Amino acid sequence: MTRIIAVRHAQSEGNLGHFFCGHTDVALTPHGHLQAEATACYIAEHYAVDRIYSSDLIRVVMTARHTADKLGLPLELTRDLREINVGDWEGLTYDEVNDRWPAENHVWRNDFAHAACPGGESVRGLFDRINLAFRRLAEENDGKTIALFSHATPIRSMLTAWQGLPFEAISTTPWPPNASVTVVDYLDDGSMVLREKAVTAHFDAKGIAYSA
Repeated sequence: MTRIIAVRHAQSEGNLGHFFCGHTDVALTPHGHLQAEATACYIAEHYAVDRIYSSDLIRVVMTARHTADKLGLPLELTRDLREINVGDWEGLTYDEVNDRWPAENHVWRNDFAHAACPGGESVRGLFDRINLAFRRLAEENDGKTIALFSHATPIRSMLTAWQGLPFEAISTTPWPPNASVTVVDYLDDGSMVLREKAVTAHFDAKGIAYSA
């Protein structure tokens, strides 16, 4: 069995500015660093982590660094945990995308399973990519507890899979909050048991208000 602690990055400049980041590098906000530190404390208090993996994008690296420093573990970066590539939408605000691609944006907002970013990835492609990455890392770390720091769409995808739902259910699976913690056990027979789902209680415990 491998225990996976999946963490979405903390509040970034992209979250605050309401624009599509995808593979664009943006930093955490000061509030994001407070969130990331609260998450690091929560993980350190509740889990014995063996390895920490992170998307190589800076907003995730900054988030994961809080936990890595607290636990005294190296941070292992991988492109496999990156956010969906939003292609032509990179760097554009939500309103700008809606103005230029109203039909595609409507699908993104209302039929997420069938969404595809012009010039980028489809949600189905991201789902397959991230599912393969999570399973590979689980199999490579049998018997260990690993923390995987990633993004909203990858963790939303995996929450759908970890709950045993069909891919199309991703359209109604909620977005995981910034710096939330989700825990799943990968069993030896390939099945999965969801232990914690998008936990944010550690913000209240540290006196930090949640903000997307």
